[in-house]
Amino acid sequence: RSEAEGNEEKIRLFDDVASFLFEAAKVRPFVLCLQDLNWAGPESIDMLRYVVRSYQLVHQEVEETAETTHDSPPIVGLWDRGRIGPRLLVLATCRSEDLSGADLPKMISDLEEDGCVSRLDLTGLDVGGIQELFQHMFSLPETPIEVARRLHEATGGNPFFIEEVAKHLVDSGRIVKDAGSWVLSVDPAAVEMPASLEEVLLGRFQGFDESRRRLLELIAVYGRPVLLRDLLALTGSWGAPTRNLVRDLETRLVLERTREDEEAYIQFHHGAGREVLYRSMEPAKRNELHKKIAEKNVLCFSARRIWDLFVVDAMDDLRAEWAVQAGGGLSWFLGH
Repeated sequence: RSEAEGNEEKIRLFDDVASFLFEAAKVRPFVLCLQDLNWAGPESIDMLRYVVRSYQLVHQEVEETAETTHDSPPIVGLWDRGRIGPRLLVLATCRSEDLSGADLPKMISDLEEDGCVSRLDLTGLDVGGIQELFQHMFSLPETPIEVARRLHEATGGNPFFIEEVAKHLVDSGRIVKDAGSWVLSVDPAAVEMPASLEEVLLGRFQGFDESRRRLLELIAVYGRPVLLRDLLALTGSWGAPTRNLVRDLETRLVLERTREDEEAYIQFHHGAGREVLYRSMEPAKRNELHKKIAEKNVLCFSARRIWDLFVVDAMDDLRAEWAVQAGGGLSWFLGH
């Protein structure tokens, strides 16, 4: 296949995604929330740029007549322009210190120049804020200033990073319950601080036993919230009590449970945990779990999942069948 054909296919895909979002946003105001954009690959960045610029073109005429006050933040103007036609707001978050490569920074810069983006920079917690956060998390009368200072140096005051370090300290026995109260079991100066968020997340995962790690790896490969009953079907032959493992990992704030139409879904408490664990897995293990998911007929019906399965060499005879099933599943989804 030529490069030109590949680019045409990519544009068609981008256009389909943009059209779907715009149609949905015509029915009622639609907010697309994208967390941790710093984890996104170049193809995802290209798609987001296409969607935002397409939305701008749709409202190009409305932009000149939109009525907003001079005191209104730019984002209000973007929303007001959508009152005629699709009403779509894309809300994206990213860590500026984790930005790498040229794709995401260039996209943000380009869209800012085009007037498509309103940017809000959030600073990290200071030492006093970290003390208050720890006191709130553990009901402590006071957080040692030394711990707060070292946390500030290690995390830059990022609340999510701080919370993950706190969970790691509990998992590793540095913070324990004594007579019903949380206490620091070691000297504050002896508390080791991780060098990065990825390090603390992997450290937590590696500290779990094999059954918990295997369950987390399966959910990471699944790639989206998984029905609890499907998860039980996937792990039925493992021997370990999956329900108990899920409850324990929920208690540890690694997994979380949501409900939709009386069905329970299980997912990672934060998407960064899923991304870090998925990237740390050997390709052979990821492919093995992709195959297991497909064979249990709980395939996530998406083009990305189909591609993930197509790269598994041992599945030639089932690819066409799964492609048809995925197409049918996607048609049913869009029809509802």
